[in-house]
Amino acid sequence: MRLRPALAALSATALLGLAACGGSDDSAAPAPSSAATSSAAPSSSATPEGDSEAQAFCTESEAALAELQGQLEAATPDQLSTLLPQLVSTLDTLQPPADITAPFHTLRDAYDQLAQVASANDLTTPEGQAAFQQATSDLSSTAQPAEDEISSWTDANCAGTSSSPTG
Repeated sequence: MRLRPALAALSATALLGLAACGGSDDSAAPAPSSAATSSAAPSSSATPEGDSEAQAFCTESEAALAELQGQLEAATPDQLSTLLPQLVSTLDTLQPPADITAPFHTLRDAYDQLAQVASANDLTTPEGQAAFQQATSDLSSTAQPAEDEISSWTDANCAGTSSSPTG
């Protein structure tokens, strides 16, 4: 399906970064992402409390997003109109550390917009798929920098969070 590359282009690194904080395989899965990264100095080097906050967010994000990641990777076009709003709702439950609040909310908003496009179009038709891909393309210019920040932040702060593989 043509939708998977569109989703991958928007946010594979961010979702995968959070859903697999203990060691991600960012390039393997073409699915939307929702994670957090920042080019700011890692909070783990600031104070033990900052480290604790970062680790708590990594753990919480991993637990919240792991199942959705798999569902999104395997989704058929007609399932996206249900899964994308679920992703947005899940993101709404997470409290990112201050270092990544802005990029996190940028991605959340991008997924919300994609969810609206998916709900307004029949993604099993060429026209619906074209509308979804156009929305993805339009959003990628704002979502990509946010994804990059999230990816950097998770690399610096989430490594080793998971003691067992997620799945």
